[in-house]
Amino acid sequence: MQYIMEYIAGSLFCILILCIWFLYRQRKKYLQAQQETLTKHQDEIASITTNLVNQQEQNREEFQVKLLQTKQELNELEGKLNKYISDVKAYSRNAGEIVTHQVLEGIKAELIEEGCLSSYDMLIIPNVFIPISSKQGLKTRQIDHLVLLPTGIYVIETKYWRGKIIHGLTRENAGEFSFIIDMMAQSSADKEHTIVFVPTKTLDESEGSTSIQVRSYGEPTKQVAHTAYALQSFLSDRLGEEKVGYVTPIVYFGYQQVEEHLKEILDLSKDSVARFTNQGELKEFFENEMKKKRVYTLNDLQQICQAIESINYREFIMLS
Repeated sequence: MQYIMEYIAGSLFCILILCIWFLYRQRKKYLQAQQETLTKHQDEIASITTNLVNQQEQNREEFQVKLLQTKQELNELEGKLNKYISDVKAYSRNAGEIVTHQVLEGIKAELIEEGCLSSYDMLIIPNVFIPISSKQGLKTRQIDHLVLLPTGIYVIETKYWRGKIIHGLTRENAGEFSFIIDMMAQSSADKEHTIVFVPTKTLDESEGSTSIQVRSYGEPTKQVAHTAYALQSFLSDRLGEEKVGYVTPIVYFGYQQVEEHLKEILDLSKDSVARFTNQGELKEFFENEMKKKRVYTLNDLQQICQAIESINYREFIMLS
């Protein structure tokens, strides 16, 4: 009986040992599987992290390359535009604009001498280019002369035309000479034209008569009015509408005709844009303007001048 009990006890002990060994093996396998899974996940995370870092580095390098290319293209475009503007400014100063500038400087000197204004009250800026953004891209509008006074802003369009000038000719007021208007394609009855009859020294040997050239120049008053509006819009955007008032357009027929019969301009236009034919008329206009209420301080005039002189064409390239 004792032998049987010892046998049973031994068997139970062996079974217990086997159970402990089995549980140990199972735990070991479980821990090993967990470790393998953890290692696998760590490797995957490390691989993903490495790939992300590499991708970010690649994206950064590609971005830097594209950014550099864009900067180079922008600098090239800006260089071309600035060169274009410089070239246009260099070649667009025709004789008429130079004469007008001398006239304006002379008027300023006379007004200062007469005590009508100080040297700081009248700023004369020649050959200004105003950038205009449009659907077709960046464009510019040229101003022959910009005059800044405490009483206003003035845009002067110089027309240096030799010959007999008829300004504001329409089919309605042309009378018997309406055939001149008829020769201009698609001209409405109220559309104004500026016609210049230019006598030449060439003689027609067969007829013995002097040749005359007939030139049509469109509507200078409309041209300068549009320019004045473009300038007003530009300055309003830069300085604020409350700081910029109406910009006054002026047409100056600056050519001093030698022949007596050519001096007087036949002006038929109903347009309200101011038009002058000599220095005396232009001076009288500015004398009368200086009698008006001042709307700009000297600081305002300097701000307007600075806005004109510091035009950033790159900004308009980016916006266009």
